[in-house]
Amino acid sequence: MKCTLPRLLALPLLAALTAPMAVAQEPGGPGEDEGKKPRLDNNDIAAVLQKHLGLQEAPNVATSNHFRIVTMFEKDEAQSLLELAEEIHEEFTELIEEPEGRRYWNLTGDFFILGTKENYVQFIDRVMPRYTNSKRALDFFRKGGGANISMAPVSVRYRANSPLRNAMANIAGRWLLNNYVGPRRQLPAFLIEGFAEYVEYKWEKSCRIFFVTPKQYGGDTKAAEKGSDSSTWPETIRTSVIEGTHYPFAKLKHVMTNELDYEHLMKSWSLLTFLVDEHEEKFVQWVKNMRKMHWEEALYEAYGWTNEQLDKEWGIWVKANIE
Repeated sequence: MKCTLPRLLALPLLAALTAPMAVAQEPGGPGEDEGKKPRLDNNDIAAVLQKHLGLQEAPNVATSNHFRIVTMFEKDEAQSLLELAEEIHEEFTELIEEPEGRRYWNLTGDFFILGTKENYVQFIDRVMPRYTNSKRALDFFRKGGGANISMAPVSVRYRANSPLRNAMANIAGRWLLNNYVGPRRQLPAFLIEGFAEYVEYKWEKSCRIFFVTPKQYGGDTKAAEKGSDSSTWPETIRTSVIEGTHYPFAKLKHVMTNELDYEHLMKSWSLLTFLVDEHEEKFVQWVKNMRKMHWEEALYEAYGWTNEQLDKEWGIWVKANIE
């Protein structure tokens, strides 16, 4: 059965809490390397984390066919996150018309939920090398509040730094898209982030996970907080279309992950909402095409629009659908 994802902008927007700045690891950034240690299996995961993070109690682990949630908190919460991830996996599979039971990565996608920033840094230093031994990547993660490698896949966060259901939805979206298209096809930041936010908003009615860096705001916390409230995005987007001040797609497609700011993110979210909800069959064709050709060639093959035409069609949709 073909699955149609709901129109996000028809749903009531909830005011988002200010989300912390986070740093993403995606293809094209600091990458994985060969020679990393074996991944943690369910038999030794508790002992390894207790040893390297100095934990008094073993973490709770919830595992399904495609995901594994490892948390220092309640197992019921881990099970709830696991169920959310599996629902997203199932719906993505229906959306792109793949057979039931389709796998997009060999092992489980691992989501680690730690207690403190200290635990997080210890994890990056002592456990993350089992997923990547790229010094550049590990240094990069250490400075941030969250780590993600879509092709492993693995994500690490500490509780105070992350609304967990939003994080799970966002992570699942980016893992699924990246791994379906495949490691040899580098995807642009607007597509990865826009689709992750699309999935997050579809399930949690807000966007609270943002892969941006503080340098985008020069230390101006108020500007960052204002941009991170996704309840303001529809009005801001509509105003930018009416006034002709929105960020052009011809430029947006070149913005790298760690150059993103909230103007880029809100347009990416809106664009992906438009491209999926208004043109689902074309979106599916686009995603499938990307497995065999450059993403931009695949976009034109599916939608038949130039950069300028895409902005025009999106703008018409914004004016008609966003009050």
